[in-house]
Amino acid sequence: MKKILLLLPMLICFAACEKAPDSSGEKSLVAIVLDTGPGVKSKDPSDDSAVSDVNLLVYNSRSGMLEEHLWLDSKTFTGGKITMTLLRNVRYTVAACINFGYKIQDVPTLEKLKEFRYYMVYPDEYSLGLPMAALREGFTPGQDEGPLILKAERLMARITLTIDRSGLDKDVIMTVAEAEIGGCPRSVTPFDSSRPTGRSDVFSKGFFKKGIPVNDLNINSGEGRKSRSVDLYMLESLSGELPAMDNPTLVAVYPYIQLKIDYIAPGVYAGIGKWLTYRFCIGEKEGNADIKRNTRYHFTVCPQGTGLSGEPSWKVEFTN
Repeated sequence: MKKILLLLPMLICFAACEKAPDSSGEKSLVAIVLDTGPGVKSKDPSDDSAVSDVNLLVYNSRSGMLEEHLWLDSKTFTGGKITMTLLRNVRYTVAACINFGYKIQDVPTLEKLKEFRYYMVYPDEYSLGLPMAALREGFTPGQDEGPLILKAERLMARITLTIDRSGLDKDVIMTVAEAEIGGCPRSVTPFDSSRPTGRSDVFSKGFFKKGIPVNDLNINSGEGRKSRSVDLYMLESLSGELPAMDNPTLVAVYPYIQLKIDYIAPGVYAGIGKWLTYRFCIGEKEGNADIKRNTRYHFTVCPQGTGLSGEPSWKVEFTN
């Protein structure tokens, strides 16, 4: 009993002597700048650095609790600096969710923010701009000088597709009618590595282009028999190593490119309204199905001979 009485005052003293980091109560006006990188002009979207709306979330780094949540829609976001008033000498974690289209809910802690999933209604839902996210840990007003710069990452990958027909027999004509990315995730975790949660988290038909939007794959670029390029987009999918191809349930959640081709060769014709279908899994290397956010992949499809025997080969390069 005596030991308990001796220890209790020591614990009380220790707790009383621990100074809370925000005990001064002094506040500071903080300027926040969103860095979405250089804009990339393409047919769609016309600018992949465009910002239409922003969720700014400020967490106390020590407690992990949400302290401020600012929502700016297309009417209130001016494109310049954003200002917030925060306590001086307090360490914060500041997160930004960009182009989500709504004020996000149920993220009261940093742990919940990491678990949060952003869902797309359609695989090509970027009319307001590509979804992006930014995170800055350990920002301390009053100690860190200058504006707080949040460097954003696009949550989608940009896949640039080209066809190199130089390996085809000269009397073979392959005209692309449609290009699709299958296995496109419906959702992504903006602040954690992401992959589909299961088959229901993958669009039944992924991002695709057909007709005129895909016709550049049928126009010679001037480099031998290499075509012009077409851009496709998908959310991050870190699916890892490919499973056995004879398991359709597993393969359904892995990204792949599918081409519908009007095929003509001596004695062979697909027929009106019928297509030769090319489908092959994609990733950063052979046997791997990782497609990372904020990365541009250059896939070149290289059909050989008649274009009918075996799997079409492909080459890949990727850049941020």
